[in-house]
Amino acid sequence: MSAALLALGLTALLQAASEPFERASAESQGLEPRAIEALDQLVKSWVASDTVVGAEWAVIRRDRLVHHAAFGWRDRESQQALKPGSIYCLRSMTKPVVGAAAQLLLADGRLKRDSAVAEHFAPFDSERTRAITVEHLLTHSSGLGLSSLPGRNLADLGGLDAIVELAAAAGPAHAPGSAFRYSDDAADVLGALLAQRSGASLEELLRSSVLAPCGMDSTSAAPWSEPKLRERLCSAYIGEPGAWRRYYAPDDPAPFPFLLASQGLYGSVLDYAAFLRVWQGRRAPRSQFALPPEQLARALTPRHRASLATGFRSLECWYGELMTLWIDPAAPAQARVVAFGHGGSDGTKAWAFPQLELTVLYFTQCRNTGTLVEFESAFERELVAPLRGRAQAGPRSYAAGELAEFAGDYWEADDQRTQHVTVRDRALWLERPGAWQLELVAAAERDRFHLRLSAATRVEFERDERGRVIAFKGSRSGGGERLTRIDAPPPSPTLAELLAAKREHLGESQLAHLGPVRAAAQTSFSSIGLTGSCELMFNGLAQLASTWQWQGPGPERLTLNGAEGWRQPPGGELAPLDAAARFEALVDHPLLPLADWSELYAELRVLARFEREERALCLVRGVPAHGAPHTWTVDATSGEPLSLQTQLRVPGLGEVGLRVEYSDWRELGGVKLPQRQNGRFSRALGEFESRWTSCERAPQLPPDTFARPRQR
Repeated sequence: MSAALLALGLTALLQAASEPFERASAESQGLEPRAIEALDQLVKSWVASDTVVGAEWAVIRRDRLVHHAAFGWRDRESQQALKPGSIYCLRSMTKPVVGAAAQLLLADGRLKRDSAVAEHFAPFDSERTRAITVEHLLTHSSGLGLSSLPGRNLADLGGLDAIVELAAAAGPAHAPGSAFRYSDDAADVLGALLAQRSGASLEELLRSSVLAPCGMDSTSAAPWSEPKLRERLCSAYIGEPGAWRRYYAPDDPAPFPFLLASQGLYGSVLDYAAFLRVWQGRRAPRSQFALPPEQLARALTPRHRASLATGFRSLECWYGELMTLWIDPAAPAQARVVAFGHGGSDGTKAWAFPQLELTVLYFTQCRNTGTLVEFESAFERELVAPLRGRAQAGPRSYAAGELAEFAGDYWEADDQRTQHVTVRDRALWLERPGAWQLELVAAAERDRFHLRLSAATRVEFERDERGRVIAFKGSRSGGGERLTRIDAPPPSPTLAELLAAKREHLGESQLAHLGPVRAAAQTSFSSIGLTGSCELMFNGLAQLASTWQWQGPGPERLTLNGAEGWRQPPGGELAPLDAAARFEALVDHPLLPLADWSELYAELRVLARFEREERALCLVRGVPAHGAPHTWTVDATSGEPLSLQTQLRVPGLGEVGLRVEYSDWRELGGVKLPQRQNGRFSRALGEFESRWTSCERAPQLPPDTFARPRQR
């Protein structure tokens, strides 16, 4: 044998020895090659359509690597291709790794589930937080909020102990143990507790007790400081399909100055597969490491129904101890858990099916990508259902005209609210104003659909004897409320009567004479501890210039001038607004409730009249030519706008539901303006309050007030 062949053989031997899984064909492991190819083509199509910048996925069956592929870009700007073995920010997939370390400390007695957090951290020794235990932290039932970090500089905090103080100061939103509330704060408090009880830093603890014993050599809290990992590290992108923006590159400063138990690890697809193998009760190769069986059983016991998106049609999403569980509610108690795993908000997810000896992983670097749930639904149909002997039929197809039969406004009697079905981009969408707007995916059966981001949430339409759609029923696991289609507006007040009452009550006739106005406001987001102040100037609905100064992230600027508009986010570039974004920006305009709605909206109608707290109210629906619809609740007698429900596009979060309530109306120049707004965003931003601190007519605004701003 030549020296070259000997070297080549030795290299191959060393590579095989270092790989955590032996390779095998799909057929040899009982999987259909056609199913693997179908999933490959699906991921390729997402890359080709810019639904994701890049994606890597793998299938493991019976501890054999059946398939491992990557498509797209690791860094699109420099045209670096994504390859198998790349390193991704795991975000919340860090939590199960921290959970594994917690199980080891629980097993040796250094940590106890029923131990009060207040026994270890003085900031929790208060009436509000004293009842929170270690088990509450493990199961996301402490009541602590999602995160205390938005708007704060991590480098200024110094470490996990500072997050402990912030979380304790915010306190729980509900009695500990009474409900599921996903919480990064709870995970970070647990991380600080593990470091305290082990006598090591959290990073040292995870490395010595979990990562090294599992053979996770490509997982680290600081890959940018390790050359062999840095060269494989993915850039991270934020935005939405077709509009991804790189927000982190490997050459940028470290995003995390210390390890966050909620989201701080980076790792590879096969490293995480090796980690999940240990959670399935099997030892890591060349290691005696294993999690204690009794700890595994406890951690993988369903505790709370989880409000997490899922693409599985036949399984419910629950939560154990820092691990997501998918259960079959119809199975015997001892066999209810079909799968477990976790996802991360930067676009990563992994699933283990112990009874099927199957592990599937899908990693992207696109924050909040909807493809995580879509991939989940696809591989359930292609891989999981056949292995479980429950083959799933493909979705029924509908022509555009058939989809239009479902479109309409539907009345939710119990909540006295509406939901709306629309056709967009040859797909059906369901909107709950102020909450969400989600795509519906057709089931195999006629008139049945499910939410694309939650296959467990089903929608079944009902027809009358003539075949006309008259209602639908939405449910998660049986039951569900029936929503009836709104065929005609209420007899009174008519739209014309309601708008006339609104004009008279608010003094809209004086709006043209109001002239320029200068105002200031204070806003606070209670759920994330973010506060800010705003200076704004406006001249009618067409012109607005506002500058928000947020605590921490810096100023945010918005300018509207007729058909033009610009926004500059904190620390970002000034960008022009398209027609839809300009309309969405009107939500920030003080004159929106006073505007002539008949001119503002392309379609305007009264949906319903109802009573609430002995007050007659009307729902008014305004559909613009561009942008999301507005659903107003107004006083049926005076026409005064009480609240607005809509959707906004928020960078990094996508479409977010918004509800705003208007109050404290005061007169200025014969016009009534709302001086206070209370509202809620449907996702991470939570509740807010905004109050005007000053408001005055200002005839001498600078001449360039509403001109295109300069980049600052």
